[in-house]
This record gives sequence, structure tokens and C-alpha cells, in this order.
Amino acid sequence: MTDSAGSGYRAGWPPSSFLALLPAESLAALLAAGQSVGFAADEVLVDEGAAGDDVFLLLSSYVKVTGRMGKHDALLAVRGAGDLIGEFSAIDGTPRSATVRACGRRPVVAARLSAETFWAIVARDRTTAMLVASIVAHKARASNRRRVDYTGVAPPVRVARLVRELVELYGTDVGGGVVIGLDLTQLELGSFVGVTRATAERALRQLREAGLLETGGRRLVVRDRAGLDEVAAGLRSLG
Repeated sequence: MTDSAGSGYRAGWPPSSFLALLPAESLAALLAAGQSVGFAADEVLVDEGAAGDDVFLLLSSYVKVTGRMGKHDALLAVRGAGDLIGEFSAIDGTPRSATVRACGRRPVVAARLSAETFWAIVARDRTTAMLVASIVAHKARASNRRRVDYTGVAPPVRVARLVRELVELYGTDVGGGVVIGLDLTQLELGSFVGVTRATAERALRQLREAGLLETGGRRLVVRDRAGLDEVAAGLRSLG
């Protein structure tokens, strides 16, 4: 794809995202070398256990990263426009460690590059190479941080912390609240914070009855951010 084809998506990239932080020359080179691909909701970009080392530069919407856990899939992360996907297999050549699916309300548009092409461009600029290393380290640290945040606290607090994180990263202000435009099931929300679906449903019901959020299907709307913050910080009990 061309750089101009990707430029129309730049306004949707958070300032701290991989693509937004890339040096202009590297960004232009990556977009020019990439193949433009699109994915509708629930379509798979990367399949756990499969061979392949392509990387994806997410230009729009969101994806969810899941890992197989018995009969169910556990939610590991959510990534949005501006993020880099697939770099672990591109680094070590091993099979995919997780499944990545489109989960936003809008289709995912991405630039796909082979690992060889990606690294050839990254290697040209030290700042770009350091940014890739920083992104990988950040993902590892975030995973460790969540284990600490979600251990030893009540389920409503765990869910409140997750919802707060989703609001900060993927929320859209609407009249009287913030919509989280992600297609996530209650089972996936529960797996992310280490509780069962039934426990996640109960925690969401408590948050809903307290007037902090609304749920409908797979849609979450936060109505009281201050109250949600109090629950997440352990300053307010829901009984």
C-alpha cells in the first residue's frame, strides 16, 4: 500500500501508539511496502499455533488477542489502531502464540508485511529499532502488571479495573457516558481478570445496579467514571 493510503487513518492513532511514534521516513517505508488487508468483525488475522511470521500494522479499529485454555479462549489483550501485531513470531520464527481477531464496531484495516521486509526497514534506523524493542518490553511489563493488579482482590474490583482500562484506551464520549466500542463477551472479560463467566456476570450486575455502567449484548457504557474509579481503587464496596 502507499503512504498516502495510510495517512487517512492517522488521526485515529493514539499519540503513544507504535505507528504514531515511528519516525516519518520509517512509517512511510513500512506503509509503502505493506499489503493492505481488511477484516470484518470476528475474522482472524493470526491463528494460535499456526506457522507464519508476517506482521500487521493496525491502521483502524481494534483486535482481541486470545489464548486457548481448555474448552474456552482466554482474553489476553486488546490492541487498537496504531499498534503492531505479530512481532513475536517475526522475532524468533516460532508458531503463533495467540489468536488475533477483529473485534471493533468498524472493520479492521491493516498493512501486512513479511518479517524479512519488516526487519529490513526497521534496521535502517536506530530509533525505529529501539521503538520496536520498547513496544515488546512494554507488552511484557503490562502483562506482569495485570497479574499483580488482579490478584487477591474481589471480582467487582477486578472487573472495575479492567473496564476503567478499556475506557482509557478505547472509550468514546457520548451523551451521559463513555461507550467502549469493543465486541467482547462476558466470558472473555472474566478470563482476562481470572474469574469465571458466572463471577464476571455477577460483578457486572453489581456495577450495573450501582449505576456505574450499562450492559447490553456485548456493549458496555460507563455512566459514572468517578464511581467506577472508586471501586477500582478499593475505596467503595458494592457489598
